Amino acid sequence: MASKKGLSDVVSNVLIILIVVAAVAILGLIVVNMVRNTDVSTASFTCTQLQIEPTVCNYNAANLATYVIQRKDSLSDVTVKSVTYSLSRATPADSESITTVTGLIPIQTLSSTSAKSSVPTTLEVVSAIILDENEEDYVCAINKKLDCSPLAVTSYSLTVNNGDPPYTRILGNGISCTGDCSEIYPSGTSVTLTASRLTATGGSGTSPAILMNGNKVVSLTKLASSGAPGVYTIQWSIT
Repeated sequence: MASKKGLSDVVSNVLIILIVVAAVAILGLIVVNMVRNTDVSTASFTCTQLQIEPTVCNYNAANLATYVIQRKDSLSDVTVKSVTYSLSRATPADSESITTVTGLIPIQTLSSTSAKSSVPTTLEVVSAIILDENEEDYVCAINKKLDCSPLAVTSYSLTVNNGDPPYTRILGNGISCTGDCSEIYPSGTSVTLTASRLTATGGSGTSPAILMNGNKVVSLTKLASSGAPGVYTIQWSIT
């Protein structure tokens, strides 16, 4: 009887030990999961290591915003599944919040444009959803901001070389030549000039569209018409 009781005690002790070990293991898993969920981290990754930044936010005279968001870290085993960012404008109703599927692996650039009626003010990367090396999703708060700036405007000069001032007047886009024969325009402006007669034999006509992508000189030459004697047409030369 004593041997049976001793064996029973041993079995009971072993069971108790196994139960305690199992309980400790379960508790350990619970604690690990709590830490992972609260710190948004893994053994080899924390959200502070993720570098997703707004690097460009410019806008032109029409309030068309051009912006760039870059991932600059080298965590090749961490995939960015999506990025949420916002573009704020002077009129709050024009502001935008955007979530984009990017798949930035590991370093790529997200760029886009946005046109609204009010001035862009701030580009902010709000958060990112990442997939770590354990194939688990986490939401990382980013909260990095960049103020938007107006694009520097490049301007070019247009000069009219009126070859025969007594006979022809040139008008258009701020030019009134023979008096005001030059003007400054922002890059990309399209200028059209019109030549009008000052005498019965003066030439007339409209120039081709002149795209201001550099300094330009417009020269006019009167050509004898095949029509009535003494009536001229205009030849436009743009250099």
